Amino acid sequence: MSTPFREKAKVLWPLGWAGQLGHWITVAALHGGLFTRPQVSAYLRISRAHSYRVIRKMKGARIVAEETIEDRSVCRITRSQIYRALGLGPRRGRLPRRRHHAMRRLLTLDFVIDHRDLPWISTGAEMVSAFEALGIARDLLPRRRFRLATSGPSVRYFPDDLPVALDGDRARFLFVDPGLRTGEPLQRWGKAHLDLWERLRGKGRSVEILAAVRSVRDLRRARNTLESWSRPTRPRGCGEEGPVTREIERIERAIIEGDAAALKAYGELQSALRRLTALRERRRLIRTSRVVIDGYEIWRSTRLPAEPM
Repeated sequence: MSTPFREKAKVLWPLGWAGQLGHWITVAALHGGLFTRPQVSAYLRISRAHSYRVIRKMKGARIVAEETIEDRSVCRITRSQIYRALGLGPRRGRLPRRRHHAMRRLLTLDFVIDHRDLPWISTGAEMVSAFEALGIARDLLPRRRFRLATSGPSVRYFPDDLPVALDGDRARFLFVDPGLRTGEPLQRWGKAHLDLWERLRGKGRSVEILAAVRSVRDLRRARNTLESWSRPTRPRGCGEEGPVTREIERIERAIIEGDAAALKAYGELQSALRRLTALRERRRLIRTSRVVIDGYEIWRSTRLPAEPM
């Protein structure tokens, strides 16, 4: 079984997990640590009865626990040594508190199962290294700031734990919709990645979005958003961003410095503020209407339930 995860799986050999089973444990741990019996069958290409035996073996070795999430059986990799060997934090082995977080992990793994031959990068540290190797600064990467009780402020890059497929001429980013029935998470995720995508495209590398969904409704909603990102229509009269931004900066500077002569061109302070508001809205329309990705693919799972867990 030749996939991008073969080399990674070797770190589990000293723990006694080699061959196809070690390979499966590697893939499952890297993509959330949760899995279902049908996913075992699909990845290892074995019968359902055989998958039961595989899971019994892992449970007997005490590396897997079986959980019930709203009457559905889900397996969880629990052994901390496995996560440490793969360069993952211990939180990967915990059961998510919210059901949609559990489904997001399961759906991420489900997508990777059907796209196993892509050149996946699955950990935040590896993604940071890969993009820095392309000359992309860390301040352009999606990140989340938080405060640790012991060491103070910290930054976590690629906080959604969604893998990226990166090869010679394109970058493919996976987004997972666990069934939240709103398009806001996709919009928020796209905004967090926008600077990175722009820099990649500026370097001549195409950017594509891979979206994993569970229902036809989710598929249609994702398609509407991704289509607008790849083939936008700019509203009339918006112009180009450069001149708009320069005028915004002139007005902001005049207000901050109290430059009466500069503000006089707009009549008065209130007129300048109204003009500033209008210009900011025009810039927002320009930014949201431009092409930000080069293509997309939407994939619907057939192994996970269409209704929320």
